Amino acid sequence: MRQPMVCNRVSLITLHAGAGQVARADDPAAVRETLGLIRGLGLQALTELRGLLGVLTPASDQAPSLRGLPTLVEESRRAGLAVGLTVTGPDDGLPAPGPKVQYAAYRIVQEALTNAHKHAPAAEVAVTVAVEPDGLRLAVVNSPAEPAQPAQPTDLAGPVASEGAGPGLPSGGHGLHGMRTRADLGGTLHAGPTPEGGFAVRARLPLRVV
Repeated sequence: MRQPMVCNRVSLITLHAGAGQVARADDPAAVRETLGLIRGLGLQALTELRGLLGVLTPASDQAPSLRGLPTLVEESRRAGLAVGLTVTGPDDGLPAPGPKVQYAAYRIVQEALTNAHKHAPAAEVAVTVAVEPDGLRLAVVNSPAEPAQPAQPTDLAGPVASEGAGPGLPSGGHGLHGMRTRADLGGTLHAGPTPEGGFAVRARLPLRVV
């Protein structure tokens, strides 16, 4: 499903465009950098949109995977979000997650970062991914937003459990519902506020999908 991919790119384009509006006119280097980022994201969104329409269908080995997480995190940093990334495993003798699992993990992290951009842009975000014997575990946890936002019901009803209520998403968006769909390949996903007042998305995915 490429529609969420395009939405995430457009969200980042909007964030960069907003930064460009407040950029100092006497700092042309910063303006050029922002325009370059917008152009790059626009080209990526165009490619993904072509794939959505059937004009371009990338090979499976070109699909997003765990290898793309550093680039994904760097894009969020450039958009102004403080993000840290930790990836561990697999240990010797443990197989690497399959392509479908890596794709799902990538998309869950992407959706979670987009939500952090929308609802906690001043927060610090920690992304952790670990390949363990019982599956691939990932977490995207942000510190409390400033100012704090009221908790609203999430859209995580259904086969994947929710740990509580968190910042609401625009109606019709892919957000938490999109993460739930990704985890439906045999994993679990929990999302909700943390005791410290932040928000956490945690998922466990099987290493292989038949």
